[in-house]
Amino acid sequence: MAVLRDFPYGNAQFQVEIDGLAQTAFAQVLLPELVIAVEEYRDGNSPVRTARKIPGLPSYSNLVLKRGFAGSLDLYQWWQMTMQGDDNFRRNMAVILLDEEGNPVARWLFNNAFPAHYTLSILDAMDGSELVECLELAFDSFQME
Repeated sequence: MAVLRDFPYGNAQFQVEIDGLAQTAFAQVLLPELVIAVEEYRDGNSPVRTARKIPGLPSYSNLVLKRGFAGSLDLYQWWQMTMQGDDNFRRNMAVILLDEEGNPVARWLFNNAFPAHYTLSILDAMDGSELVECLELAFDSFQME
């Protein structure tokens, strides 16, 4: 699905789709870091005393979603379902990058995602900033298209 063009896309137009959640408008998405562990291996009969480096297991940092708190408890309730061991706490989801006309140009798919952290920003009468809720999601697998 990724649409190739001669200049980079902006990072301000995107949408988030989460199975089972109606309100999925977010102000910020921090996409995960993709890492392949490096393993060192040396054959027992190798004449060279150094190890070879080979690719190991892949791992992903968590996906982070942030939005202004507007009274909806859907993210907190999802975290609570996960904490209580509800059978339906895992959800598939997608983050979709949009072009200037609102057309999808790239899609990041996350399988079996669940909340790992739920936080709210500080309450500060001196500041008056927007209250922000942050949901950090762990997931089983990742795919980009």
